[in-house]
Amino acid sequence: MLSPEGEPLTGAEVAILGTSYISLDQGRKFNSQSAREGQVVKADNQGRFQLPPSLPNWVVAVHEQGFAKVHSDDLIKSPKVTLQPWGWIEGTLYFGSRPAPAEEIGLVPVETGPNGLQYNFESSKATTDAIGSFIISNAPPGEARLALFARINENSWMWSHLTPITVKAGEATKFKMGGSGRPVVGKARLSNPARAVIWGRGHNTLSTKWPQPPKPLRTDEEIRAWNRSPEYKSARANHRNYGVRFQTDGSFRIENVPAGSYDLRLDIREPHADQPNRDVYIGGTTKEVIVPEIPGGMSEEPLELGEIEVPVRN
Repeated sequence: MLSPEGEPLTGAEVAILGTSYISLDQGRKFNSQSAREGQVVKADNQGRFQLPPSLPNWVVAVHEQGFAKVHSDDLIKSPKVTLQPWGWIEGTLYFGSRPAPAEEIGLVPVETGPNGLQYNFESSKATTDAIGSFIISNAPPGEARLALFARINENSWMWSHLTPITVKAGEATKFKMGGSGRPVVGKARLSNPARAVIWGRGHNTLSTKWPQPPKPLRTDEEIRAWNRSPEYKSARANHRNYGVRFQTDGSFRIENVPAGSYDLRLDIREPHADQPNRDVYIGGTTKEVIVPEIPGGMSEEPLELGEIEVPVRN
């Protein structure tokens, strides 16, 4: 293990990806509680480390001085790993042409899943200031994504407006997030208006459509083949997801939506009768939304969806 200057590095942590979930904790070390036994090793005082003979695809190394992600094939060819210095992001978030204050922005990896590297929520996010600016420190150099955190409730959130970014090593990456597309607005109306509702709880999203297989998938092999198909891979690579923001009267707004064909999914909930901090699903609906082409790529004029009736349980 070598420092960015090429010197042997003591104490660097090396994690094997592909065996289980693991988290990059507080930016510069792995969360030991998220790792399986033997998944993380440390370099000795001469920078040497030892991994199992059979490796999954990727190995990740972290230290105060830097970060590296190396494919196992490359590691076998050249067993030296040189860290790149950590970067940081200096960005500004826009809703249309307006800077967006008091919004939570987070850095997330390109690939997510149970066997990938995750980023600690608290150390990889920032809140935009009065002019929409934010700084994210401890950013691993390389490909990543920025996400707008859409709150589901007091303790939960989902990723919205995922945006690719390439983090530079050892320096600031200047970045403008948003400032394109157009707002989409509407109002949800319950089939039973007497029901109590907590607007905005649950997964309320506007998402690009997923292609449907040419025939029903009946076996695991058919499912795997469909997931490997060019059509599905293209849809996954270009998938877009936007959180829906509600007001207390059921009106909603979605910022920075580019032209395309989407599904709007509304998830309506009411307070739990006995537990005030919980909510209960009472109904929902899905509506197709077509956002037409936008001259110049950005418009302040909202796409009006009008009232959308949501059937609820009796």
